Amino acid sequence: MIKRDLVTLGQIQSAYGVQGWLHCLSFCENPDDLFQFQPLLIKSQYGIRELVAEDWSLHKQPGSRPADASKGLSYIVRFEGIDSRDKAEPFVNAKIAVPREALPALASDEVYLRDLEGLTVRNMDDLVFGNLVRILETGANDVCLVKPTEDSVDDVERLIPYIVGQYVKSVDIDNRSMIVDWEVDW
Repeated sequence: MIKRDLVTLGQIQSAYGVQGWLHCLSFCENPDDLFQFQPLLIKSQYGIRELVAEDWSLHKQPGSRPADASKGLSYIVRFEGIDSRDKAEPFVNAKIAVPREALPALASDEVYLRDLEGLTVRNMDDLVFGNLVRILETGANDVCLVKPTEDSVDDVERLIPYIVGQYVKSVDIDNRSMIVDWEVDW
């Protein structure tokens, strides 16, 4: 059994055709980066399995525009050993992951968004808003969903734009905290 700190980088959406291909979404900033990690770890209802992507190509979704870049596009992927629709079907809705140690090292002022989850969020007046429970991707910018805790100034759930410098003043992963320029009544 594979027991590692895994990072989800994509998801299998559906089977494609009868030769074992699968529709996949990449959550990577550069969608092609998903395939630089081989083998990929596929987390399905049946457990975790290592699979090598043998071939892949972009697949244009109906209604998407060429200017959308990575929006409206998915990949069709053929994994080693999956050569029929019957073999592909069990992987539908599975997550595509890699071990955390396989990710590139970051500069000292960079963080992986998944590492923000669980941080205690405080404003510049040192008032606790709660814990960051999720990062929402809105297209314009990411947004932090902050849920109150027992230590919170109130019981208000907040959506705070993740814009470093403007709203996010500091992130301290080691001490599990984030300071934001955000007022209690916003």
